[in-house]
Amino acid sequence: METQLARFSRSLDALSGHLQNANNKPASDLLRTAHSIYEPAGYPTDKPLPRSAVKPTLSNDLIPKIAKVLRLLLGPVSELASRRPPATDWDASGLVAAFEIAAVVLMHPVFVSQLLPILPERPDTSRLFAQLSDEPLLQSLADWSWLAETVGWGLAEFRMDAHFAAAPAPNAQMRPKFFRARNTSYGGPTIFNFASNVTGSGGHSNVANLVSNSSLLVKSLVDYACKSSHASAAPRLPLLAATLHRTQLLAAVSSALRSAPALPFWVSGSPDGPVEAAAVAYASGLDTLSCTAEVLAKHLGGTAVAADAVARVLGLLSNGELQRLLLEAMERVAELYEEETGLASLESGSPHEATAPPPPLLQPAAGISEASGGGSGGDSGGSSGGGPATRRDLSGSTAAASTAAAAGTAEGAIRGSGGGWPLFDASVVTRMRPLGDWAGAVMRWELVRRTLATWYTLQHHRRVIPVLPSPRRLAPLAVRLNRALAMAPPPVPHDPGLQPLTPAELAKLDVGLALNDTMLLCQALLETLKRAGTEAAAPLLPGLHEAWAWGMAAAARRLVRAIKDAGSSRASAEVHSAVLEAQKILMRGQELMSNSLLDSRAGWPALSPALRKDVVRRLAGAGLLRSWDTALRLAADSGDTRLLGSAVSALLPSVELLMVPLLREAMRPQPPYTNADAAACSGADAPAAGYSFLLPPPVPMTDPWDDARELGWLVTAAKLVSWHGWEISGGRGSGGASSSWGFLSLRGALRSLALGPAGLPALLTELAAAAAGTPAGAHAGAGAGSGSPDPQALALLELVSLAARAVFTTSHLACAAADGKPDAEREEDIGDLSGYDQQELMQSLRMAVINGWAPAPPMRYPPHAGESAAPGASAEAAKGVLQCSAADVTALRSAIRLLPPADVLRAGPLLPLGAATAALRALAAKGGGGTVPDAVASAARRLAQSVVTALAELAAEPVLEPNVRAALAEPAGAETPQSVGAAEALRQPEPPALRWQPPSLDATAGMGVGEVAAAVAAFSPRSAKQLARLRAAAAEATASPAHSSPLLAAARGLLQAAVDPSAAAADPAVAALERMDRRRLAGLLPPPGCRLWQPTVLRVCCNPACGDLTGECEAGLKLRLCAGCEAARYCGAECQRQHWASGHNAECARLKRGSGG
Repeated sequence: METQLARFSRSLDALSGHLQNANNKPASDLLRTAHSIYEPAGYPTDKPLPRSAVKPTLSNDLIPKIAKVLRLLLGPVSELASRRPPATDWDASGLVAAFEIAAVVLMHPVFVSQLLPILPERPDTSRLFAQLSDEPLLQSLADWSWLAETVGWGLAEFRMDAHFAAAPAPNAQMRPKFFRARNTSYGGPTIFNFASNVTGSGGHSNVANLVSNSSLLVKSLVDYACKSSHASAAPRLPLLAATLHRTQLLAAVSSALRSAPALPFWVSGSPDGPVEAAAVAYASGLDTLSCTAEVLAKHLGGTAVAADAVARVLGLLSNGELQRLLLEAMERVAELYEEETGLASLESGSPHEATAPPPPLLQPAAGISEASGGGSGGDSGGSSGGGPATRRDLSGSTAAASTAAAAGTAEGAIRGSGGGWPLFDASVVTRMRPLGDWAGAVMRWELVRRTLATWYTLQHHRRVIPVLPSPRRLAPLAVRLNRALAMAPPPVPHDPGLQPLTPAELAKLDVGLALNDTMLLCQALLETLKRAGTEAAAPLLPGLHEAWAWGMAAAARRLVRAIKDAGSSRASAEVHSAVLEAQKILMRGQELMSNSLLDSRAGWPALSPALRKDVVRRLAGAGLLRSWDTALRLAADSGDTRLLGSAVSALLPSVELLMVPLLREAMRPQPPYTNADAAACSGADAPAAGYSFLLPPPVPMTDPWDDARELGWLVTAAKLVSWHGWEISGGRGSGGASSSWGFLSLRGALRSLALGPAGLPALLTELAAAAAGTPAGAHAGAGAGSGSPDPQALALLELVSLAARAVFTTSHLACAAADGKPDAEREEDIGDLSGYDQQELMQSLRMAVINGWAPAPPMRYPPHAGESAAPGASAEAAKGVLQCSAADVTALRSAIRLLPPADVLRAGPLLPLGAATAALRALAAKGGGGTVPDAVASAARRLAQSVVTALAELAAEPVLEPNVRAALAEPAGAETPQSVGAAEALRQPEPPALRWQPPSLDATAGMGVGEVAAAVAAFSPRSAKQLARLRAAAAEATASPAHSSPLLAAARGLLQAAVDPSAAAADPAVAALERMDRRRLAGLLPPPGCRLWQPTVLRVCCNPACGDLTGECEAGLKLRLCAGCEAARYCGAECQRQHWASGHNAECARLKRGSGG
């Protein structure tokens, strides 16, 4: 090795002497002669350089000599490049020789630099680093990179003849032999117009190797300065950063790669031909630059970074050319995935990241915003930009003209996405890294994650604004990349030569990488949208929420897979711990998205109807309904009450706002977008070309309607509410902590969505109108839409029945929780993230791979009523209890209109009325002597009226009338065992009375119709008189035939009387309820004998105490039919035993006989 390097040193001396003693030789002759004088180092380049090469390298001063040769070669090359008229073919051959010499001599510094991590800490190591990072060497490499962009890319080692020019290009999708050319999506030339007479070996591929090796040298230096444990390494980082900034080497290499010409589709005949060599150099240069940026970003996130290095490193990361390169490469990644998943066929015309590709800048720019159609560019501390001020103008040369042609237009005004490299083609990356068949996907996503790491670091240091692209460019990119995460899941990166990952490590990487990709993309987009202004951001807000929906879908699937793969293995606990942390981060991200969606200035309230429609279509196509269900089930199954509270708090705002529109979209998918839709969503000032310039078209819903999956969140919510009520009623639940608050919130959402007039009842009304062929606002006859029920309508009705059972049986628990002390109970709850500063929040959302899982941020809560001792605090609490009870009564009245009487009876219809009565009684006891505030008294009066009206509606149903009659005819306290026995002795033929409260409550708190009448009379004398008439009619009906019952007539007469308009005016839900016409729903109700419970369309475990929430959805459980009735389904033997003991033993025989009773 010493002999070879000594000979190499003498060759460098001879070459330097030749170039210094030009004696006015023509530049082309000088360079061609230099090529014959030069001798390479002579050692094999396919193996790592031994450590023994360091000593002769230093003793022979090889690095300074190489820097001198590179500097001397610049003179004649610059002269040839700037000649007027343009350079001749003879001059071009001299340029080819010069680039070959430069590429070959640069290989030795690159090889030696790779030894730095393994060298011991001694003076020779420091001296080697100093020579490699010397400014003259780095400045020479920067100048050569600028020349590569302006001159070198025009030098080719193969001829462009008429045969190839006329032959049709092979398919761009062919792998692995053919490389996709650049600019095809912009309509530019797909093949570089190489100089037709330049042949030989060493032109284009040597230029590519020169640029790639320059980036590799920088990476080696940065790695050593940032990662080495040597005490002398860290202080060198500020000096290295300053040198790189002065030389603008990163900008020069990045700009050269951005302007690299497309490679032709054909191959050159061998695996190591010039086309393949150039392809590997392209991809290596990009990979190396992105890795360098990641190392610098990670170093700034550590604790060992020197204070004087921060500003300089930030300047390197915010370099405009580097960031443009990374952005364009990310767009190319998205483009490749669109081609592979078939989504590219959805689009027409220009690509959707911008109305036109960005032009190259004649002068260095501070950030990529200016080159991407907007944004808030500006100087980033004087540290960003392109090349030095001495950059040469070669616009008149042949090479410059051909480079312009390669850029996509004759004037060179357009640069293609990602420089046209065969970006991580399988045939390229397998030669770079031994990652097998997944090499391409791994390296694509590594590039994306490295770019996001630089954005995150710059954002953390408040330097990201000049770097981030404009929202018009970032929004479609975020959508496309998150679609790829969900539709083409990337593998977990792992070197096969290393020790296999443990299950916990695999789960952490699999979930964490994709989750952080989504969060950082959405956070960057949210930052740009906030700064763009409401008017400019509005057409792009659908992209923000679609990107999050796809990312959430990808994360949810990975979480389920990680839990399933872990099973009961020894590492299961570690896997579940990693999954738990990932779920917490997912819910924090969901909280951010919910806050953004509800923003009154730039969220859903500010969107036009066309944009709201667009949001719904995009979220439906992303499967958000299913992702919500999976996220809620995962949180509930985790066993962590804080996480469940977090999931409920984060999901409910979006669920309550979008559930019904998403269900409507899923039930009746809309046709593909038209130009009119595009123009409407783009805004009045949008270009006439259409909406595709702003965002990719929505992914259509190709899956057929799946009742169990689309309604899954509501099914899971009903199961959770029912299970919570069972646990608390049986004394098995804690009842404290965050469970009560989460239970109240989840139950309220279930009640409003499944039973509220604006929820599923509205969808049922629309289905009935569609079945009858009438507009939704018109009234149909009683027989309209008769026949077999629509399967979708049947699924909705089964869900209404399921929700009614869960809501009604927990009415007393809800009132008790609402009347308790929510402030103390929320000590362990999620907290509201909307009050966080964005930068503080991002500090907590650290990248999983770079800095590990994020620690939980300190909880911050908005003030609650109970925190103050103000006189109005108790009044507000009382009003909240009354509102909860009123909503339950409204839900009951809605169920009466929607469900068959038998299903209303099974749901326990008097339970919410008993809970409302209890609330009225408690208020009357507290507010004796007329001390109840007027607002509370008014709410109590409306609740009393609703209770009596609901009783009348129950009694007006012939099937329910006997049960209601028995309840109204009972004396007070008839639900005690003694009074029940007495009633049965007096009237054996009568059906058993409905319960006003659950049997689990204390018998001393028993309630009957007398207590109901007293509570109603305390606040509404008019309603008390109506209830008295109903009680009298019930007593009279004991001796009357059922078909002519006085109670039936009295109830119907009461309902026909004028209704107090104040109730409808005070509660929109009551107003909507009064407008609900049951005649319109007649065609949707199941025929007589058809039951909604046990459900036949929805697959649910019929045990109300079931707590099995594993899997993606309820339908994913392995359910088995009851062997007796063959109607009820159970997830296991324990659930079947519990349900049998709680009442199924009496119901099973009736179901088997088909009575459904």
